[in-house]
Amino acid sequence: MKLILKEYLTSLKERGDLDKALLPNLLSAMGLQVLKTPMIGTRQDGVDISAVGQLPDDDQKYLYLLCVKAGDVGRNDWDAGPQSVRPELQEILDVYIGSKISKEHQDLPIKICFCMGGELKETVEGNWAGFTQKNATSEVSFELWNGDRLAGFMEKSLMARELLDEAARRHFQKALSMVNEPEACYEYTKSFVAIVLPPEEMKDKERLLRLRQAYICLHVICVWAIEAKSLDVVYRISELGLLFCWDAMREQP
Repeated sequence: MKLILKEYLTSLKERGDLDKALLPNLLSAMGLQVLKTPMIGTRQDGVDISAVGQLPDDDQKYLYLLCVKAGDVGRNDWDAGPQSVRPELQEILDVYIGSKISKEHQDLPIKICFCMGGELKETVEGNWAGFTQKNATSEVSFELWNGDRLAGFMEKSLMARELLDEAARRHFQKALSMVNEPEACYEYTKSFVAIVLPPEEMKDKERLLRLRQAYICLHVICVWAIEAKSLDVVYRISELGLLFCWDAMREQP
């Protein structure tokens, strides 16, 4: 499952996919409160997403500031213009931390997380290490969230065996393998969604988790179908997801 998720993450675009479709939902599922998501036409000051809370591996509550990039990050992505990684990280330090943090969160320690769907290439590992060592303080630390780590987060928070039924997992994987066969892909996806979103009463927390599972898994299938140029699958799966999710969200009689 983790290899499937890593391949999916690598294929995502920064705008609209990784930073808006996936990460906010993933952070919420991990127990964080998402404070900010990307907005078109507004100044980001280096921060695409901000969240507050405590992850299972952390020793305390943090303010997380995420700088998000798609795919692999190499030398040309590090410092080739104002939208490159280093200027954006510097802007977080110079502008965002000094003027954009709300009063209620100003006393929290900060983690600046550099997120990418792929990997940090060897050619810029030294740049990243040098930048973080120079700018880390007792109140500001840095973390690298590459595709492997994000896939691990997804597997633990959304796809864990105790959360995602084995039958649902099996139908999901079969749907992915059949994206070139629209009818078969549709049937496997329908079986998967029917298991994840059964027509029964659920507590709000359980319903929200299952909706996130369905949303992300359906997005994975659609991304793979787009790459395979199987647009009929994208259309039908999107319609299927909309109907099932609406039924799960509506007021029960």
